[in-house]
Amino acid sequence: TQGVSSAASDVYKRQDIQGESKQQALKRFEDEIHSIVSLYDEANILIVTHGSILKEFFSHIDLGFKQAAIEVNGSVNRLISNCSLSIVEYNQGNYCLVSYGKTYY
Repeated sequence: TQGVSSAASDVYKRQDIQGESKQQALKRFEDEIHSIVSLYDEANILIVTHGSILKEFFSHIDLGFKQAAIEVNGSVNRLISNCSLSIVEYNQGNYCLVSYGKTYY
């Protein structure tokens, strides 16, 4: 009925709004990260973003993260908590996931 919302009707459908795919979002994120790192290559950089893109990026740069995600029933949601801290190092064109999902601060 009109005006009634259900979980099934609220599902994000990127095709309906001509949204980007995971691969497109990951490329856009990586391009922006690379441009920031290029400007501040000797600095510590803080990036605040949504967990979904971090999960894609971490899975892309670290096979251990991807394997950990698979071992938790294929869900990376448990690996990165809201407001958690993750550390990525960049060296000579390579990213290294040092830690992720830390909430000890």
